[in-house]
Amino acid sequence: MRRERVQLLLPLDRLKVVGQTMDSVEAEIRRRRAEDIGYGITDTWIDSRDVVEEEALTTLKRVNTRVTELAAVQEQDTQDIYGVIEDTQGRQMEIFQRVKALIDDSQYHYETGRVKPTRKIR
Repeated sequence: MRRERVQLLLPLDRLKVVGQTMDSVEAEIRRRRAEDIGYGITDTWIDSRDVVEEEALTTLKRVNTRVTELAAVQEQDTQDIYGVIEDTQGRQMEIFQRVKALIDDSQYHYETGRVKPTRKIR
């Protein structure tokens, strides 16, 4: 049993269809890949692989931009943390100095309070 030939006219200049039997079309489809699939269609569309590569490059640029932005934020946060650490260390040193002064004073007052007069005061 013979299949009918397909004739199709398209208004688009970029596509051209030439009639073939369905058996030969199916065989051609199995034999060839995306570039020329065997219907006699000359495809001038953008290759999907190019689109994927372009999207990947665009995505990569966005990722690089975002990474750069995050690195800048990270650097600023790090500088802020170092500032807080330095302030805390400075306050801690002041507290240690005050405590030391209080200890020294308390020892002085303790020792002077223990001193007994050698003479009896009347």
